[in-house]
Amino acid sequence: MTNYIKQPAWAVLPLILLVAFAVNSFTLQSQSLRLDEAQSIWVTTKSVPELLKITAEDVHVPLYFLLLHVWLQIFGTDVVVARSLSLVFFITSLFALYQLTKQVSNKKIAILSVVLFSFSPFIVWYSSESRMYSLFVLMSILNSIFFLKFLKSGGVEGKFGLFLSTLFGFLTHYFFLFLVAAQFLYLLTTKIIKVQKKRDFRVVFLFTALILMDLILFSPWIIYMIGLGFASNTLPMIPLPTSYNLFQTLVNFLFGFPPQDIQSIIISMWPFLVIIIFLIFTQKVLFRPSFMGYFFTIFFLPMILAFAASYVFKPLFLTRYLIFVSPFLFIITAWLLSSYAKKFTYVLSFVLIFFMTGLLFLQNTSASSPIRENYQSAVTYLEKKATPRDIIALSPPFTIYPVEYYYRGQTKVATIPDWDRFSKGGIPSFSIENLQEQIKKYQEQYLRVFVVFSYDQGNKKDVEDYFERNFHRLDMQTFSQNLEIRVYRLRYDVDLPI
Repeated sequence: MTNYIKQPAWAVLPLILLVAFAVNSFTLQSQSLRLDEAQSIWVTTKSVPELLKITAEDVHVPLYFLLLHVWLQIFGTDVVVARSLSLVFFITSLFALYQLTKQVSNKKIAILSVVLFSFSPFIVWYSSESRMYSLFVLMSILNSIFFLKFLKSGGVEGKFGLFLSTLFGFLTHYFFLFLVAAQFLYLLTTKIIKVQKKRDFRVVFLFTALILMDLILFSPWIIYMIGLGFASNTLPMIPLPTSYNLFQTLVNFLFGFPPQDIQSIIISMWPFLVIIIFLIFTQKVLFRPSFMGYFFTIFFLPMILAFAASYVFKPLFLTRYLIFVSPFLFIITAWLLSSYAKKFTYVLSFVLIFFMTGLLFLQNTSASSPIRENYQSAVTYLEKKATPRDIIALSPPFTIYPVEYYYRGQTKVATIPDWDRFSKGGIPSFSIENLQEQIKKYQEQYLRVFVVFSYDQGNKKDVEDYFERNFHRLDMQTFSQNLEIRVYRLRYDVDLPI
């Protein structure tokens, strides 16, 4: 078995890093600022106390925003600069993923895991976004490295690294709690419940003690958040998940966000995928890594927990929130591909990587890509068409973040409903009556209203119907999926600008 992986495989790693860096750099430069990114930049340009307050009033935890705050203070607030911090976390994740996989398998599977990870359109997209997701992935990988080290040594080694990575994980995203829950269940099943092995209560006790200390240190943030309104500021509207969303998550991790028709075709092939996995598990494999049960547990269980919590508490199942389990899918996939004969493994790997690369190009360049948000072009349109005698109205209100980042025109920018970001209580609730009063005031001052529609927070159709029924539409432009501008005439006693 020692000759199964040859030493020259190391030569592939620099090439992986070079290609990954080139692809991500292209994505950094070519994409418009997105809504969530604009909010990140806006928050992190504030003072630290104000940053913490705004973050606590939202759905986030502070570690990434504090790091981005320092980063922007040093290098400036340009969108490429903001995204480059995520690129740093991504490149670090490649080394960490290689180390994690090699720790439990061999160099071939480790390198293949890194290749699949670095060519995943999903990973590339979020590793070049100025959000916490690439840091979240890095914390998840590092935490698993220390957890397995802790486990293999019987709790002797890896304790401090496990303690810190768990604390930083909590401070990166609330969903890190699902990873810890999965690890705890894995410990119970392998150290306590399995009767064929000697029960090891010591390891479970030490792990529990470490997690309790992390939760105690994390609790002041929870108390602070609850005191400021328990994330009432800009909560996204998330629909209840279905079984389709579970399969969609797997497809997104591997193939990113292709146009809807292509995505539906891929998802419809899931029975074929189940058959392939069955054949792999029933054949004699060339190499079976240790702790593969751990990777299956921490990949699938957090998704199941998030799915269940969406029904028990409130909908919170979003694929991007589950990005922290995606590295383990690539470890599992690399192992499954390596279960075949050597030549067949190379063919399958090449086909999969070729397919992923094609979808990556389509995702990043196609106007029909469901993930793109072309606010830059939308703002260019507003700057050319809107005049000081018009008004720009954004629906929903948090569209203000990307618009104000780009907009340099003289037309007044408002939101539907009117929102003061600095007032306590979050975005006001929407009602048709309030919208009518708001537009009546506009009619007293302005000739046209440029309505920018983006995310649907549950009232998009009501706003659209109101304008379509009561005003003459002069123009409509679509800039990306779910991002359009409609222009309506408000008054007829004054001639419109030519």
